[in-house]
Amino acid sequence: MSKQETTWGDLSGASFLTKDDVKQPKVVTIDKFTREEVGKGDDAELKTVVHWREDVKPLVAGKTVINQIKAVTGAELPREAKGKSVELWLDKTVVFKGTACGGVRVREPSS
Repeated sequence: MSKQETTWGDLSGASFLTKDDVKQPKVVTIDKFTREEVGKGDDAELKTVVHWREDVKPLVAGKTVINQIKAVTGAELPREAKGKSVELWLDKTVVFKGTACGGVRVREPSS
């Protein structure tokens, strides 16, 4: 996919990375972690968001992704993960609210 190619995530107006943005694995470098309100109205929740040095949308990170980042980077603290590379990939087996829908996961970059 070229850098200018529009994804389904782009068309939905999503400001965060979605599974539609990660059809092919992407190696990215962690820039920072923030806590941000995600969702609208009564569904809004404070979530951890991972930002990248590359021009890639930030990723809302649940416990699984946070644990994957810790394992891949070996970081004991979030600041120790800054500058480390990880690979984003589409895991089609991710289940959300009882339905297999796929989702973005983190792993060690392929050689």
